Amino acid sequence: MGFYMLVTRDPKRMYIGSFAKTIIQMARPSTIILTHPKYLALADDFYTYQLHLGYESKSSYAKYLYVKAFLFWQEQQGYRSITQIGTPQIEAYYQYLQQRLSKNSKTPLKAKSIQGHIRAIRDLFVMLEVQEVICSNPFSTLCFSYKKVQSNRIPLSQSEIQCLYDSCQTAQQRAILSLA
Repeated sequence: MGFYMLVTRDPKRMYIGSFAKTIIQMARPSTIILTHPKYLALADDFYTYQLHLGYESKSSYAKYLYVKAFLFWQEQQGYRSITQIGTPQIEAYYQYLQQRLSKNSKTPLKAKSIQGHIRAIRDLFVMLEVQEVICSNPFSTLCFSYKKVQSNRIPLSQSEIQCLYDSCQTAQQRAILSLA
């Protein structure tokens, strides 16, 4: 009686015999299920491509989930081939992301999350262009503007900094102050 191992489409789960074991626990599992086999294979290829580029497995998995979400949304829109997706479809997805609510907090996605989604999709199309699956990258004509978060930090003047150094009583306090 031998053991057999089957690696599923989800790169984070492995099945040994009839017992399921999670090999890496990162975040809650994705609820996105791709039904189109080509999209499923494409998402897996993207994850492998990210690992081959030297990205950390956690960040590669996050990008994998972002790409899966994008491909799932494209499935819902009726696009069955990645070659059918162009600039208008990516712009529509960007608009969708701006309206989408976070699964955890039920608030609109933050600009940084949206930027992460778009960056993952851009990387997907770069991969497809390198592999010569597509002739031209639809991201070559796109430019998304992101809101820059204003910093509430007010820099200290030279006299205020000197006052802080003068109030230090030990060398350790001066060292800590110099790190700031």
